Amino acid sequence: MQELVQVVKRILAFAENQLPVSLQVELAENMEGQPFLLADCRWQADDDDWRQYLLGWQAFLQELKPEKKGDWQRLFQEFLTMDINGLWAYQPGQTEAAWVRTLIFYPILKQQKEMLKKELETKNNIAHCPLCGSIPLLAVLSGPGGARQLVCGSCTTRWDYPALACPACGNRDHETLYYRKAEELPGWQLDSCRKCGYSLKVLDLRTGKQDVHPWLLDAESIALNFVNQKEE
Repeated sequence: MQELVQVVKRILAFAENQLPVSLQVELAENMEGQPFLLADCRWQADDDDWRQYLLGWQAFLQELKPEKKGDWQRLFQEFLTMDINGLWAYQPGQTEAAWVRTLIFYPILKQQKEMLKKELETKNNIAHCPLCGSIPLLAVLSGPGGARQLVCGSCTTRWDYPALACPACGNRDHETLYYRKAEELPGWQLDSCRKCGYSLKVLDLRTGKQDVHPWLLDAESIALNFVNQKEE
């Protein structure tokens, strides 16, 4: 686990300092009518800046995992055929390609999150990220009543969502909603739904656990992934 956490820290250190310098975004005219704020947006970026941005990610990943150099080259050959709007609309079939696409857009979405902070304040009680439309990576509980917030793994946006409801199917039947824990992870639980089979990692911040970047929280709680697998 510690090795994974260190890898994530390296990725974050690189990602925090990346952004295409000429990037602009044209939002939909009526954002209130969109399922999420960046739906139907149009990105604008200088072609050379975009290419250099992608090549920077390729070089970093080749340094991070040199044993996968060939895989990175093939993947970025595909990505480099797309402009920013093409990659934004692209839905990779492979898990690894989807992960790299998330890394590429993270600095971009982080900037947009700051710019749209006011609009995000009213976007709650929906199952997907109100900024970028991604499914939640995990959730956190806080406050006296243990209010739940879903957390996006693509842009780190947090939004309120009922504690006794499944984000995947909307199930609110407490008899089919349950949670499990791993002894080695105090403060964590795995919320699950018997109706649709969905599971979500949840950190209870009331236990005093440190609230850090969601990518780090996901890495630190990897033992919960095995809890889920044992019962499948």
